[in-house]
Amino acid sequence: MRGDVLGPITARYLSAGAVVMPVTAGSALERSGGFERVVRTKVGSPFVIAGMEQAKAADAQVVAGFEANGGFLLGLDVTLGGRPLRALPTRDAVLPILRAHLEQ
Repeated sequence: MRGDVLGPITARYLSAGAVVMPVTAGSALERSGGFERVVRTKVGSPFVIAGMEQAKAADAQVVAGFEANGGFLLGLDVTLGGRPLRALPTRDAVLPILRAHLEQ
């Protein structure tokens, strides 16, 4: 599954209000209408991280970012299954893989 498909699925699972992605990702995120704020950035995780910081400054409750290659970034702490999941503003491939596994 492509990262620009799996990224929104993972972001929705985490109840993200703001999602940040590079301009090269597909348009499924905007078409889904499932997020309060969608931010497009230049390609590269530093740009995605900067966009996540902007979304946090605008008071987004849960901020997620992803790249078309499957890297997922979590901008704020969330609670998942009653347990805290700390922000991880670096590319992570495990969380999207776990989310995809839960779908099966």
